[in-house]
Amino acid sequence: WSSSCRIGIFRAGALDATFGSAGALRITPDGPPVDAPPSVAFSPDGRVAVGVEQGLTSSVMELDGEGNVLSSAASPVVPVALAWDGDALFVASPTEIDHVDASGTTSVTAPFTLGALRSDGPGAVLAFGVSPLGVARCVASSGALVLDASYGDAGIATLPNANDVTTLDPSIDVDAAGRAWVGLVTPDVARLLPDGSLDPAWGVSGVASFLHADDVYPTFV
Repeated sequence: WSSSCRIGIFRAGALDATFGSAGALRITPDGPPVDAPPSVAFSPDGRVAVGVEQGLTSSVMELDGEGNVLSSAASPVVPVALAWDGDALFVASPTEIDHVDASGTTSVTAPFTLGALRSDGPGAVLAFGVSPLGVARCVASSGALVLDASYGDAGIATLPNANDVTTLDPSIDVDAAGRAWVGLVTPDVARLLPDGSLDPAWGVSGVASFLHADDVYPTFV
């Protein structure tokens, strides 16, 4: 355990000297020691959200593009993943998703153990989880956060799980066409269409496999 964590930002293959000190920033939150590496999300305008797990007093901080702390607030959940929604923020714990904005916080219970978030347009987020493997689409609307019933099966897209994987390092990305790319173990990459169905034009029935001697976890950046 440590009282601080470090964040570095790379641009064009090198540390960005305009961020923090020579491209790296040491953050020392108030309260107990940091339990795990921080979760980080970048906004289009350069702001950085940082979620820090500190036992029962986890926190979420907002930094500007130079690494200055703009705000810091206690988080009632362990922030395992973050995603920006304009000036609002989606925060995932292992068991729920929160949407935090100036008016307050709305929440929805996660349908699986969460591990990764990715923004999917204004007021929407894709959440990748395990046990079982799946992607949920949540939308913030009229003061509530709900599963998008038009996505997948009642808001959840089920992913193939040939190896009965129940824990992995989840990674998800969304391209300009609204398709979700999901990194699976072995390694496999699944591609979901905007409605949550597996894309039959990608790999075999929506999943492409890549030869590798060991189990690895594809990661999107």
